[in-house]
This record gives sequence, C-alpha cells and structure tokens, in this order.
Amino acid sequence: MSTDMLRNQLEVGLRYLNEGEYEIAEIAFQQALKMDSASVEAAEGLALAQKRGRKQAPQKVTPLDTSWATRVPVATSKPPPPPPPPPLDPQVAATRLRDLGGVSRALACEIRASELRGELEAKRQEWREEIRLRSRRTPNHPHLFFYNLTNSGASAIDPILRQLLHEDYFYETLGTPVDTDWLQPFLDGPVPFYHWTHSGPRALEKWLHRDDVKFVCLYRDPRDVLVSHARDPLNRVGWASLTTAQVVARLAEGSEGEFADLFADANAWLAKEPSRVLRFRFEDMKQDIPATVRAILNYIGLPINEERLQFLCEAHSFQRQTGRDRGQEGPTVRTAYMVRKGIAGDWRNHFDVAAADRFRRHCGHYLIEWGYEKDHEWVEELKGPLAKPA
Repeated sequence: MSTDMLRNQLEVGLRYLNEGEYEIAEIAFQQALKMDSASVEAAEGLALAQKRGRKQAPQKVTPLDTSWATRVPVATSKPPPPPPPPPLDPQVAATRLRDLGGVSRALACEIRASELRGELEAKRQEWREEIRLRSRRTPNHPHLFFYNLTNSGASAIDPILRQLLHEDYFYETLGTPVDTDWLQPFLDGPVPFYHWTHSGPRALEKWLHRDDVKFVCLYRDPRDVLVSHARDPLNRVGWASLTTAQVVARLAEGSEGEFADLFADANAWLAKEPSRVLRFRFEDMKQDIPATVRAILNYIGLPINEERLQFLCEAHSFQRQTGRDRGQEGPTVRTAYMVRKGIAGDWRNHFDVAAADRFRRHCGHYLIEWGYEKDHEWVEELKGPLAKPA
C-alpha cells in the first residue's frame, strides 16, 4: 500500500473528525489501520473519534430560520445594513447548515464567529456570497464516478479532474480506488462528489440508474495493461527471477492475479448505454488530454474555462511529472499512480510467442471486442522479430 494512499485516508479521517462527523471519521481511521496497522496517527485519530462520538449526545433542537445563508441578495453599490443575527451558537449553526456541505458548513461557522468577535461586515459578505453560489450551483451538478481499468493511465487525467472539479465547481473529491467499498454509504448528499474507482458496475449497483450520477470509463489495450503491471517496481520484487513475458503469461491466466476479472469489469462498463457511461481509450486520450477533459465536462454539463483547462493540463502533464518526453526511458514515478513511459504498444517489446498464446486463450477475446485486433493473427506475427511500439 503506498504512503500517498495512507496519507489521503488519514486526511479524510481528520477532515470528518474536525467537522464533527465522528462515525465517518472512525470508519476512515479504521480503513487507514488496515493499510498500516502500525500507523500512530491512525490509531490516535480512531481513539479520538470514538471518544468524541461517545460524548456527543443526541439533541432535539427546535428548527431555526437560517435561510439567510441561501438568500443573500446581490451586492449593490450601497448595500443595506444586514439585520442583526439571532443569538445562535456556531456549533448549532454548523449543524443547521449541514446540507450545504463541508465548505459551506465551515464558512457558516466563520461567519458567526466573526459576528461574535464584532469584526467588520465586508469579509462576512464575501463568505455569504460563496455560500449562496454553492447553494445555487451544486444541486445542478451530477455526481461523477471515474472508473479506469488498473494500469490504464489514470495518472494522465485523474489529478486534473480532481483539482478542476474541486476548485472550480465545488465538488467533494472523495477517496481513491481502495476506498470504494466502504465509502459508498457516505456519498449521498446535495454537494456533488467525484470518486475514482477500479470497481465494476456490480459494486456500484445503487448508483447505476440515478439521473444525478454520471460515469466515465477509461480503458486500454489489455496487453499493455499487463506489461505495465509487470513492470511496476512495487511488483518486481516478487518476480525477480522471471522475465516480463513470463510474468505477463501468469497474469493473463490468473495464476499471478485476477486480471481476467478486472478485464471483465471493464467489459461490463463498456457494455453500458453511452448515455450513462462516457468511455474513452488511453491511446486516444494521450493524443489530446485537454480534449478528453473537455469532453468529460461537456458530458456532465459543466461550463469550461479554456485558460484554466490548459493551465491544469500543463501542470499535470507527463513531462512535468517525469522530467522527460513520452516514450523516453527513465525511472518509474510511483506515487498514488504509476507513471512509466506513457506510450501505447509497449507490449511488443515484452511479449514472446508463449506469453501471447496464453494471453490469447484467456483474455484474447477482449482485444477483438474492444477493437484492438480484428482476429488472433497478432500471435502469429510474433514468431518473427519483436515489433516496435506504435
């Protein structure tokens, strides 16, 4: 398990702990301990969440009018003085505004604390305007699941989507693929979420037919997927005595993993109606990443700021992550993602005839169904010199 995934899990737990969502925080810290049972931060966070959760007694509070948070008038040159706020404790205010999401909840607390301190109105007016904009925008933005077949190039686009949706469209960007199973019960709410997953449709059954949920599917030539997995430095230790072709052959037939099931999950996503699942191939995405992000934003109905889009695509480009061009040899960058070569067709440098034949028998039909090959003649072609990548 990578350090970045553990750190991300701890951040989720701390965020919910600070927001008073102790049950969710407890689950997040438990998940972190599953990743690293020796994590002191996870153990301390879990103990604190449990302690605070026990102290939090259920309260029956008479409903109070807090509609001021969503009815802020448009500012004029001489705004009328605001009415005096009701004597409302900040913690109660946060509870009342829970349906506006984490950011708005925090802003509401800041507003009330600022009022209690007797500070100037100007900053509070900015915060109220932000709450008003969030309450106006978020109900019209669909939730988004980004599925990608593992080792199919998520590093090229997930960081862009994550930053863009969170900072520009007020999305909650929740978890990583390891969180999909336990995170789902906490995704419901009016603030739209973005979640990156490796799970098949059956794992997300409750979301499949909702009008306010969209799905995006990234897939790749299965042969390159297996080579990428086999070349991952995190995996090479256990396969030090094997060639890449031997590892690929084992992966294809299931003796070194469950790639047959992973390919079946991708196939299930690709079988869904295009109106429900926007699908795109790694080989096409890498040719024009801004165009792919633009297509996703259009698909979920979000306006596009071209200057901002180009900036983020450049900031998260392959060249920025690795310091080299695509296809150029160099060290693998391993964080929450794996960034290796960023090219298509590298399988030709690693498959031998034996590996190709075993792949054909166990997974070859996906190449035809996904449009990578018309038939199985590619196996025969490997009997000559190894082909070079496209």
